[in-house]
Amino acid sequence: MKLNKIFLMAAALLAAVFASCSDDDSYSPGAQAGSYDVSFASQANQVLGKTATEFTITLHRSNGSGELTVPIEKVTVPEYCTVPEKVTFANGDTLATFKVAIASTIPFNTEYDFEIRIPEIYTHPYKAQTMYPIYRVKLTKEDYTEVGTAVLNDVFYAEAKSNIKIEYSPSFELYRIPNMFAKGYPFFFKWDKQSGSKQTFYFTDATGEKGTKFETGLKYKTHGMVSVTAYSTPAGTGDDFMGYNADENKFYLPFEWTVSAGLLGSGTIYIEDIKFTH
Repeated sequence: MKLNKIFLMAAALLAAVFASCSDDDSYSPGAQAGSYDVSFASQANQVLGKTATEFTITLHRSNGSGELTVPIEKVTVPEYCTVPEKVTFANGDTLATFKVAIASTIPFNTEYDFEIRIPEIYTHPYKAQTMYPIYRVKLTKEDYTEVGTAVLNDVFYAEAKSNIKIEYSPSFELYRIPNMFAKGYPFFFKWDKQSGSKQTFYFTDATGEKGTKFETGLKYKTHGMVSVTAYSTPAGTGDDFMGYNADENKFYLPFEWTVSAGLLGSGTIYIEDIKFTH
């Protein structure tokens, strides 16, 4: 009798298990991670102009079949940015774009971390690729505007002339030459628009802090990066004068040129043929 009771109890338990499974008729397996292969088409640091109110981000998927809505996860988003909750691919499209709105109250010339990502189920985490499910960049809104053009006369290092732009930031009261010697290497300076020994003129970093030594972006063939050090002031005379000369419409820039191994030499270069538009 005891044995029969044990068998009956076991049978009852099995029946309960099968019954509970059969009640969920709507069950269907979820999509496997990587089945959509969605990624960000490209990414680069966002430097927005003074009047910009938004920027655009593009998503990519490898298969354009069917409509697909993808959530956007916010990892690090500044309070001045509004990111949509989701983005939809239209049927047949492998690209979808969305806009990030920028509040008018965002401080100028301040760098912010910005990071969003695509949930793993929509990505292909184990696939070698050039596009990734994480969008991680630096975001800056600038108030620099072009105020003039000029010619950089590098008579010391490159022994060549090149056209340059001069920009100005009202919030920093700072001038900038975006690509002084090489692309991506701006030079910043303070100047009170005066001439001669009484003027205010000196170089700064991007935040307006006074400095003297800066990387040029030029590379010396055996010793790498070339840096310049501004060693004089507007009070200097002759070759040591630094600043603007109104009679010649020219900036004098006396520099020491150095590499990792030491001093290359000293020499003055010029910003000349200046045409201010503001």
